[in-house]
Parts: sequence; structure tokens; C-alpha cells
Amino acid sequence: MLLFFFLYNQKNIYYHVLYSYHFNKLGILYKH
Repeated sequence: MLLFFFLYNQKNIYYHVLYSYHFNKLGILYKH
């Protein structure tokens, strides 16, 4: 259960970084 939670968190962090990088590449349109 703990391992699943850890992997789930890692996946969320990975997608969050990818999401942020994507919007940073587009520009400062969605930055507040």
C-alpha cells in the first residue's frame, strides 16, 4: 500500500513537472 502511494506520488510529480514545462515553453500566458 505504501509502495503504491509512493509510485502514485512520483507519477503526479512527473506530470506536474511536465505540465509546468509545457506552459513555460508556450510562454508566460498562463503565469500569474
